[in-house]
Amino acid sequence: MNLDKICWDFGMNEDPPFPQIEISLSSLEYENYLSLYFKIDTGFSGTIGITSQIVRNLKLEPKGSIPIYTAVGIKDTPIYLVKAKCSLAKIPETLLYAIESPRAICGRVFLKNKIWIIDFKDLKFCYVEQ
Repeated sequence: MNLDKICWDFGMNEDPPFPQIEISLSSLEYENYLSLYFKIDTGFSGTIGITSQIVRNLKLEPKGSIPIYTAVGIKDTPIYLVKAKCSLAKIPETLLYAIESPRAICGRVFLKNKIWIIDFKDLKFCYVEQ
């Protein structure tokens, strides 16, 4: 089986380094995409989490809120409708709900139905094409 892969370097601004992926986001009203690196959070079962700075940059309005359950409690969190895509991983433009979070995170739902490798030796996060 011949496998091609596309990789992103780990983010090095934390200890330990973390896997990350570049995702492009846009509001529904505008076609100008903002490309950002999102920390891969395999413990997050949602799509993506966006920071308040991303909300301001894309001029997003909350579409409601959702309770988020964490180890320290429950927090009512705003949700936003965004367009997201990752061209390198062949994830086409998709409408999705994003939660507001302290950092930009990418959850399991956004990554589903693809083959991914986390390479801790070379500090890479890779999409595998078949």
